[in-house]
Amino acid sequence: MRLWTEQKTATGVQQPRISGGSPPSQAIDQWGRLSFRLWLLPVLSLTVATILAGCDLHYFTHAAYEEGHLLCNRQPIVQVLQKPDLSPAVRQRLETVLAVRKFAADNLGLRVGGAYETVTAVDQNAVVWVVMAAPRDSLTPYVWWFPIVGDVPYKGFF
Repeated sequence: MRLWTEQKTATGVQQPRISGGSPPSQAIDQWGRLSFRLWLLPVLSLTVATILAGCDLHYFTHAAYEEGHLLCNRQPIVQVLQKPDLSPAVRQRLETVLAVRKFAADNLGLRVGGAYETVTAVDQNAVVWVVMAAPRDSLTPYVWWFPIVGDVPYKGFF
């Protein structure tokens, strides 16, 4: 059993300690990272809460895999535009993206940051299917509830 205690230092400042363990300041290592035990508990708790809330673990792992696949395969738009075999339609769309970024930064004074600098080639018609529903006689959307985000008027499928 661990108990919080306070230890007085030579300067008279009280430093909290956990009996049977190291002081809280040592929970962060020399590189500024949290110790394994401090981040394992929240991650494990979130995983268990998600499973108990009725969410399908297979869906989450598939969604994480697909998102990771998209992020790992992205390339800078400037680099893609240098390819000689790029179709004219795709070339025009990518050049439009860069022109819109430039307009937003120069004329509107927006901070564009790293937005819309990269593109990922997708080997299928759609990455995600988004489903929305409403009663036949109304435009009021059906709302689904999810544990982390709450109520949303759509469902996404990978």
